[in-house]
Amino acid sequence: ISFNGTSLINGSSENSFNHITINAAKSLTAPIGNMYVAGNFTNNGTFNHNNGMITFDGAQAMALSGTTTFFDLIVAKIGNSSVTFSGNTNLQNNFYVTSGNAVLSSFDFSVNGNTTVSGGLDFNNTVGIKTFNNITLNTGSTWSNSGNEDITINGNFLSNGTFTSGSGTYTFSGTIPQTIGGTSSITYNNLTINNSSLTGVDINTPVDLNGTLTLTDGILKTTPENILTMNNGSSSTFGSAGSFVFGPMQKTGTS
Repeated sequence: ISFNGTSLINGSSENSFNHITINAAKSLTAPIGNMYVAGNFTNNGTFNHNNGMITFDGAQAMALSGTTTFFDLIVAKIGNSSVTFSGNTNLQNNFYVTSGNAVLSSFDFSVNGNTTVSGGLDFNNTVGIKTFNNITLNTGSTWSNSGNEDITINGNFLSNGTFTSGSGTYTFSGTIPQTIGGTSSITYNNLTINNSSLTGVDINTPVDLNGTLTLTDGILKTTPENILTMNNGSSSTFGSAGSFVFGPMQKTGTS
């Protein structure tokens, strides 16, 4: 369906669509309730989220294009089908990948609320700014940074699934205390601590580092059980009185 005017979907009942196109200089205001989209979402105009929830479902591969701000967004694709985000996207509240795959390509993507992944989340390009708040990877989920993207995290990072960091840099840049935790092993390539709170970033699970640890601002706290391991070939900046590792860490190898 193409929206070629100033369009408003009224009511709080569920609405389902296949492909949606918002034409240039036109607008669509979503309903307060749920809106389901099984096909492509093309925004060449203005999309007003109306604090509603959009669910990308169905079994076909689909793409989102155009600069769009959502409130809540759910990816609930069937099987291994995927949603590719091919436009700058901001979520003012929460992002859920309950099934299928969400592919973040060469565009900006930011989430102000919580990100919860039960399916797959893939970063396939180094272009575009990716910023998240709290992230939870549930059991059975996958996080794949195949594009070696740099990722900024302003909240907690909890991994209970399969986490593949790629060779990009993960920057913990919160203004309140942050936690790295979960039940699964976590290996970063590059890790930057830039937390302006008084207590910094707590590691609540063992963390390995293959690349560079950059201590910009804030404390990185470890324990004997939840240790930071600098693997062979890794390195660290010197840190400062305002940014350092508080607790045990270990080095493997000779390089």
